[in-house]
Amino acid sequence: DEVSIIVATIAFGMGIDKPDVRLVIHYDLPKSVEGYYQETGRAGRDGLASECILFYSYGDKIKHEYFIKEISDPVEMRVAQENLYRVIQYCDLLTCRRKYLLEYFGEQGEIPCNACDNCTQKKEEFDATEIAQKIMSAIARTGERFGGGYIADILCGKDTEATRRRGHGGLSVFGIVSDFKRNQIMRIISVLCAKELLIKASGEYPTYALTAYGRQILKNREKILLPGVLFETSLPSGKK
Repeated sequence: DEVSIIVATIAFGMGIDKPDVRLVIHYDLPKSVEGYYQETGRAGRDGLASECILFYSYGDKIKHEYFIKEISDPVEMRVAQENLYRVIQYCDLLTCRRKYLLEYFGEQGEIPCNACDNCTQKKEEFDATEIAQKIMSAIARTGERFGGGYIADILCGKDTEATRRRGHGGLSVFGIVSDFKRNQIMRIISVLCAKELLIKASGEYPTYALTAYGRQILKNREKILLPGVLFETSLPSGKK
């Protein structure tokens, strides 16, 4: 009780005998949902309200993927990839986070929980119908067997060896996006997964495909709203 802030590289033993920890901040992306759940569990052991804050950016995902590729054991690599996918899924979540965590561990959670940011904060939405349709069309027209980076390259019209070899430069979706950058498109793809319009196949080279729900939305050209808060630092002007 002599200090008010503890900084640790791992929270396994931190605060295990401290019941009144009021705030846990993850400055870096956890490696697994299990690790995240254990570390946030250090807060509020006295039963009083506490806060857990997780900072997340797309760059965290890239960094973790880099280290995962350095793993020599294929089984260990596959497990690390799956763990990262689940953590990213949690970060991109648009629904109740508590419900996700409980169901991850085989329990049921009621919504709204009135505790997580998704349940307590009203988030502004923007009309993302046009860009979402372009993304889903590109995924469909390329056979639903490529990752987000390649789909972004197609939409941005990048003339690469891969697009030339596959003949995708002649597709109607090639180069049809000029008001979003490559990383922005990839971010929106992640959110479309969270909205269950797309599904991501885990693995060393994850690919995207349309869900049945996504196909229906695309076919009927239904309006697609996405939370503006997720893009407030990256959207082109006028897109919020």
